Amino acid sequence: MRVASVTATILGLLLSTQVAVAGEPTPAQTEVAPPTSTVDATGTVEPIPPTPGPPTPTPGLPEEGGPPGGVIGGSIIAENVATGEREPSGGTIVIERLDAPAERVVLNVQGGAWQARGLADGTYRVRFEPMTAAEIVEIIPPLEDVQITPIETVRASVRIVEIRNASRVLDVDFIFRFRPIAGAADRVQLPDTGGGSTRGDVAELAALGTLLGTMILLGTVMVLRRR
Repeated sequence: MRVASVTATILGLLLSTQVAVAGEPTPAQTEVAPPTSTVDATGTVEPIPPTPGPPTPTPGLPEEGGPPGGVIGGSIIAENVATGEREPSGGTIVIERLDAPAERVVLNVQGGAWQARGLADGTYRVRFEPMTAAEIVEIIPPLEDVQITPIETVRASVRIVEIRNASRVLDVDFIFRFRPIAGAADRVQLPDTGGGSTRGDVAELAALGTLLGTMILLGTVMVLRRR
């Protein structure tokens, strides 16, 4: 029998015994909403990044039957500072026309490459917002203050692009360097002794022993109080 099954069985028996000794019903559990932020070791609250939406469909080029106009495109690249490896990544690209008439395009990018097509001639500001749970060390181009409205200013990585005579500007790239957040280590297989145990199983057994001792002590105290 697997360790998890044994653990579940013992916990069920211990909880039933505790309820019988106490003579009181177990209080109903309250559903807890998923967390919207985390707290790091320094006590700083860090918001959990939103889940990226589906990739934005890209219309065809004029020669493919798509809308006429210019094209702005590029790539999103993530670089792991620990290994130096680069790979295509995702995020949000916001394209805003700075001259009249105002125009705004938002792209949810997955897989690195992106394009916005059918754009009128004009000057465009392209903003990049990464979607990652990792610690971002640097973004290229560097972050700068961007005035979105007369009363709203944000920090963003920005490129300015000119579209003239339905031109195509396809080198609008964004790179962010990140440091991975350490997570739970994978289980490491111990040398085969015939039982197929892993270090994770050994840790579960140790935790189970501690829990068992605590529950027995708690049951003994409650019995003594009833006397």
